Amino acid sequence: MQTCADKLVAGPGAARVAIEHECGSNVNPAGLILLLAIFSTLWGFVGKAMAVAKNLDERSGFWLGFILWFVGLIIIAVTPSRQSVRGAVDGAGESATTAQDRLRRLVSMHVDGLISDDEFQSRRTAILDEL
Repeated sequence: MQTCADKLVAGPGAARVAIEHECGSNVNPAGLILLLAIFSTLWGFVGKAMAVAKNLDERSGFWLGFILWFVGLIIIAVTPSRQSVRGAVDGAGESATTAQDRLRRLVSMHVDGLISDDEFQSRRTAILDEL
């Protein structure tokens, strides 16, 4: 009696396909690629949804999920949302602008003679200490 390995070596063309099916080694590479593409797309859409929820770029979220699967979702999860980063920058920018405006007004008041040199220096120091 021939084993599956002997049959595979002996079987030409269409007979080989039938023997592979009979012996249980009928892995279809096209089917495997299709399955991989479907799962990657699903991971991509989950990554896109996570990115949108965190106010990040949705295309980046999709591709991170598509290419890296679960690791991509972890990367998206630990990335700070754009809102919190923007808020931190805006907050610093607003205080710097406010301090600049206060210094300009202080200089203007000093030039106009509304405050003395000592008062100018003390207020200027107080404003710069806040930064």
